[in-house]
Amino acid sequence: MADLLLAGRWLLAVVLVAAGAAKLRRHGRDQLITAIENYGVPAGAVSGLLATLLPWWELAVGVMLAAGVLVVCAAVAAALTLGVFAAVVCWHVWRGHRFGCGCGTGAQIGWGLAGRDLLLASVALAVTVGPSGALAALPGWDARTVDGSWQASLPVPLAVIVLSAGWRLARTARSARIWLEKGRGRKVAG
Repeated sequence: MADLLLAGRWLLAVVLVAAGAAKLRRHGRDQLITAIENYGVPAGAVSGLLATLLPWWELAVGVMLAAGVLVVCAAVAAALTLGVFAAVVCWHVWRGHRFGCGCGTGAQIGWGLAGRDLLLASVALAVTVGPSGALAALPGWDARTVDGSWQASLPVPLAVIVLSAGWRLARTARSARIWLEKGRGRKVAG
């Protein structure tokens, strides 16, 4: 069980750090501002502030989960953040709205995105109630600890990193295929 929770913690860390980093790039920030306004946040200072704070929030929570610092607090923050994302996406999809999610991926909002966010929020909730202090950078900072050596847990983050790299490689290959097809004058769906 502890290994599953540790894998979940690392998965959340990778997702949040990748999302935060994508939103910090210029193109990602522009998409985020547009999405925030599409979600109904008033344009101007409020959307700009949210677009500035959200990537740093995701990065901070992701790094805390990866480092094992204040794991329960970070997991609660991740669960609340992802739960709010899912609720807002569900509301807009239910009302028939379609626009870019602002996730930094360029994806459109939809039921799949809401489901993914709910699944990740569920993983975050599981991390809050289970023993998840393995690989803690500062062991005293987490109220719960996992028995066992840190070397025994190294395959878990390694597996998450390898899976994440494979997913990114698959997306890059798909983007390259679409780019090549468009260069040949063919119309490519999605």
